[in-house]
Amino acid sequence: MRKYIFFLFSIIVLSSCPKAITTPDDVNHFVYDLMHEYYFWYKKVPDMRESEIKSYSDPAYLLEDLKYQTIDRWSYIEEVLQVKSTNSGAYYQGYGFIPFIYDDKKLKVAYVYKTSEAWQKGLRRGDIIEVYNGYTIANLSSYDNITFYSDSDGDEISLVIKKSDGTKVDMTLTNTVVLQDEILHYDVITSNDKKIGYLAFDQFMDFNNDSIQSVISYFKSEMVNELVLDFRYNGGGDMKVMDNLLNSLIPLSHKSDFAYKFKHNDKMVSEDSSVYFKANDNNLNLTRLFVLTSENTASASELLISALNPYMDVYTIGDVTHGKPVGMYVFEYEKYEIAPICFVTFNSVNFGEYYDGLTPTTYAKDDLTKQLGDEKELLFSKAINFINTGSWDTNIALSAKTTGSNVLWGNARVQNMKVKRDSELLFQY
Repeated sequence: MRKYIFFLFSIIVLSSCPKAITTPDDVNHFVYDLMHEYYFWYKKVPDMRESEIKSYSDPAYLLEDLKYQTIDRWSYIEEVLQVKSTNSGAYYQGYGFIPFIYDDKKLKVAYVYKTSEAWQKGLRRGDIIEVYNGYTIANLSSYDNITFYSDSDGDEISLVIKKSDGTKVDMTLTNTVVLQDEILHYDVITSNDKKIGYLAFDQFMDFNNDSIQSVISYFKSEMVNELVLDFRYNGGGDMKVMDNLLNSLIPLSHKSDFAYKFKHNDKMVSEDSSVYFKANDNNLNLTRLFVLTSENTASASELLISALNPYMDVYTIGDVTHGKPVGMYVFEYEKYEIAPICFVTFNSVNFGEYYDGLTPTTYAKDDLTKQLGDEKELLFSKAINFINTGSWDTNIALSAKTTGSNVLWGNARVQNMKVKRDSELLFQY
């Protein structure tokens, strides 16, 4: 039995793991024992007779009946899926773009990986998918037949795309291994003599450390004095990578202060730990930060906001975040991977348990009519306006929510897609 620690939508903690438990004879007993030992809400887990435990034909159904339904949206069990990774980038099996259903019930493209076939064929942020494999999206009462995930190399999807100028394009895309660049875009703009850095971050992956520092170095060389982080699509990731960015942002006056802590259940208190800032030389030393958020901003990205908040002004623009102040230990048993919620996080002023998400400083709707980093894109423009005027322009945008990534991705988006390196789990989203 192997176990890993991760904190998702996604944070990974690759430090010490708790003690191993005795491996039972079958996966159902393994799941049952995990939930009574490691699970943060183990006191809410029902006791079952031996015959009940054995009666489940699928351990996923057992886990569902054991977990604390009031809060837990994340604990899962699945068959292990491996996807290639390298030191210079990570690969995933898919079509190379991320779509969402928005309030207007239109299926829109949020972003496209530039290394993908989709990008090469002209798919862009803001494009509307009107037809999927013969299904007209506007006529659907549910999205059960719409998926952009497959672990079968070579699967194809046929789309009709409506571009921003109203033209329609037929497009066939092949499911393949796609190289991800999790830094979606970065730039420095000048506005009213202010140097504003912009960084759009998809996920915190282990290969991003050097990329992060390269971007921070670029910002320093450009003498950036304001920073906008775009976390709208950041579901979390590798804790080391999040810490890397965190330590480049913490003001130097707090360079070694208490950042955040992990708290376990009362059986696992020996695993509780605290994390302190370790400001690196490549530090922007800002006094405030602007973060663009949505309901897909989760876990590690939420923790970064929470950890910095006591030490600098952190302004969030967009929508309420996902609300995942908890993390998992990931265990492997035969062909299965089991990830129960095992700990909660708190910042230096003991703020945590934000299961309803982090409320934005000012609301704004995601603007897919503009590309990421465009100064006229609604969320970014709100940050620029505040930097220049010191006040929020409430006329720039209204509040709006996406229907949610789970409509299209389901467990595939949040659970099934893995990046592994040297057979060790480093990331999940």
